[in-house]
Amino acid sequence: MLTYDDIHKAVCEIAPNMIIVAGHLCLDISPALNTPAEALLPGRLIETGEARFVPGGAVGNCGSALKALGADVRAMSLIGTDEIGGMLYSIMDRRGLAAGLARTDKAATSYTFVIAPPDTDRIFLHHPGLNETIGPDDMDIDAASGARLFHFGYPTLMRRFYADGGDGLANMYKTISNGGALTSLDLSLYGDGTPAASAPWREILAKTLPYVDFFVPSAEELCKMLDPGRLEDWGVRAPDIPADVEPLADMAIELGARVVMIKCGERGLFLKCAGRAAMAGRPDPMREFVGVSLYQPALRPPRPVVSAAGAGDMCISAFLYAAVQGYAPERCLRLGAAAGSLSVTEYDGAAALVPLEELEKAFF
Repeated sequence: MLTYDDIHKAVCEIAPNMIIVAGHLCLDISPALNTPAEALLPGRLIETGEARFVPGGAVGNCGSALKALGADVRAMSLIGTDEIGGMLYSIMDRRGLAAGLARTDKAATSYTFVIAPPDTDRIFLHHPGLNETIGPDDMDIDAASGARLFHFGYPTLMRRFYADGGDGLANMYKTISNGGALTSLDLSLYGDGTPAASAPWREILAKTLPYVDFFVPSAEELCKMLDPGRLEDWGVRAPDIPADVEPLADMAIELGARVVMIKCGERGLFLKCAGRAAMAGRPDPMREFVGVSLYQPALRPPRPVVSAAGAGDMCISAFLYAAVQGYAPERCLRLGAAAGSLSVTEYDGAAALVPLEELEKAFF
């Protein structure tokens, strides 16, 4: 087992075509719940089913999904030396995802209670823990530069990555992109009144997105950062897809992103890509995406919906893995929708996934 005192950072050994997943990592605790949301009242005893303990955050979700899809993937993050950290490390180890993880006692391991009543959006009770203290100097950036794809998720929940105007995040992406790896970036929603809410996100994205090949946020996340007035409008009417999200994609491309894939929940996915000049000099398969604009409606789940926790990460994992395999954009987008649809049929979304070729056969 690696220790923080020994190496001072999460380190990965890189092999050809490897995908590195870095960033936010936590333990998701999800009790099976058949009680409707309106019955969750103070003073009541609510009986639940068995609890699931699943690696969460961008590293846990995407790492597990990419592994299930057949990718050669390494996780890169830190885990605490506390009891929750021991449980999380053990689960990641059983999934073959512990090789790039280091243990540290500088903070408690992050965890999230995922409350998913039937037919209701999820409720998250989240302890940020160690994720508040992890910064670029904890990442093996030199190794990441040699990967096929470097994916980083949820800097919005990792204070040191958005501190100082996001210089640490931007410099990390610049180094890895200039080193030859394809890069991707995902976001997460932050709460009003939190430190992240005060960060200059448009400025941070303007520094970072020129070094991002695949930018894969949700519509709400991107809207909150770039067009909060539009988000307030969505509070009184359902957004029109793709008309309401295409302006957001255009803003992200103007800030430097090359491929923008926006997750729109149960409404599907929207893809918009920069022109040929922006793709110049980037590794394959970027030329496949030049000027592409596509809308992919959500696909009907093949079984009853159990939980949508992590569904967005399952979706982008299939999209990104298909992209680095050289698949056409339309095929990548549909595979992303297929993975998202399949993942909601299990509490552990990655457990529902199958290798990419089988996923394609099931939904095409």
